[in-house]
Amino acid sequence: MAAMHSDSVERARLTQEARRLIERAARALDGRNVAAWVELNLRVGQLKSLLLVHSTGGMSVKQLAGILGVASPNVTRIVDGLVEQGLVRREENPQDRRMLVITATEKGGALIGDLRESVLTQFARLMEDLSTEELSAFSQSMVPLVRAAEARRQENRGVSGMSPVAGGYRRREENR
Repeated sequence: MAAMHSDSVERARLTQEARRLIERAARALDGRNVAAWVELNLRVGQLKSLLLVHSTGGMSVKQLAGILGVASPNVTRIVDGLVEQGLVRREENPQDRRMLVITATEKGGALIGDLRESVLTQFARLMEDLSTEELSAFSQSMVPLVRAAEARRQENRGVSGMSPVAGGYRRREENR
């Protein structure tokens, strides 16, 4: 029993240390990545909506409103702006033709891809400064993290009305 407690304490300590290191790396990159985000012609609500719609493959205005914790008319205005910019489209839901599904367009997906690529480029530049041994250790340490992330994503695939939070997608009201 004491060994289990000791193990859980050590896991908590290691998790916190890893989190602090990730935060330090993110802060060090912030100045370099800000330009890509600032250049976007999107309000925060539009960016959140585009990220959610893109990551889930599509959802209704009602689902998006539930995740964002705002009224449907507010989300409709946000989506209208995204539609005008060609970043999302409204499509008929094949299961219920009365309901529209908001999906990312190719342009919207490309914008998300560009933002992701700007972050990856910064990390790649950092990795250029690592020795071969450090790069090998880093790569090996990422394998279980990627495996865990992919497993979580698979668990959450197809779950609608969910918002991204630590541990996966959850309804907004469950986070309060």
